[in-house]
Amino acid sequence: MGEYWESLSGLKKVKFIATIILSVFVITFAIVNWQEIDVEFIFFRLKMYVTLLIVVCLSLGYLISSLFEYKYYNEKQKEVLALQAELSELKKKHTEKDIAGEN
Repeated sequence: MGEYWESLSGLKKVKFIATIILSVFVITFAIVNWQEIDVEFIFFRLKMYVTLLIVVCLSLGYLISSLFEYKYYNEKQKEVLALQAELSELKKKHTEKDIAGEN
């Protein structure tokens, strides 16, 4: 372990320590909140651990935001392709004018 520690730069040592501290906090949080609760949906009730409920909600939130980001990315990609096509046409016209002007 000593050789590994010495091979790390200062920033990597800070990241390593921060990761260990964050991991301890996450594990402590999970242990403290490992209690079953009733979660009521519209048509049914479910017993679930608080920690598991938080993880599921975070995952669903990430999934939903990723879908919106994907939609936004596709719209921007279409816009970029249209602008590239327009630029291509303008370059072609400009080149044709240069050729016609030189003759």
